[in-house]
Amino acid sequence: MNADGSGEWVALREDDGRAYLLRRAPGEVKVKGLGRFDAEQLLNGYSIGDRISVGQKSLTIVDPALPEARRNMARRAQVIGAKDSGFLISWMGIGVGSRVLEGGHGSAGLAMHLANVLGSSGTLISVESRPEHAEVGRANMERLSEVLPEFPDWH
Repeated sequence: MNADGSGEWVALREDDGRAYLLRRAPGEVKVKGLGRFDAEQLLNGYSIGDRISVGQKSLTIVDPALPEARRNMARRAQVIGAKDSGFLISWMGIGVGSRVLEGGHGSAGLAMHLANVLGSSGTLISVESRPEHAEVGRANMERLSEVLPEFPDWH
């Protein structure tokens, strides 16, 4: 991220909780549900907590976190949801600093929750045998690494 805030990820949240994740950068982007616009121009002069209008929608600018990243992730394989991820993480006693080997990475649904829990002192090794799923999962995890304040050592 630059000193002026360009390049950072931000989330735009509707009152009903729906969120859109976008990078504050020059150039036109297409955001499903909002349309086409230049994110840097749209967000210029606004900061976290401010309300802005995009078309007919009134949105709040928020710091993105796991929920926004999950709602905006690319999907190819079946995704393990938040409820199941939470159960698995709790049941296995996974916490900050744990080392986890994940088999069947897919679109990275579980891996995103694991990364959030592990923090920067944890290690996550994800294995996926299908290249088309691995590619989508890798892209989701790379974006999450830019969104979360702490990210584990991930392979």
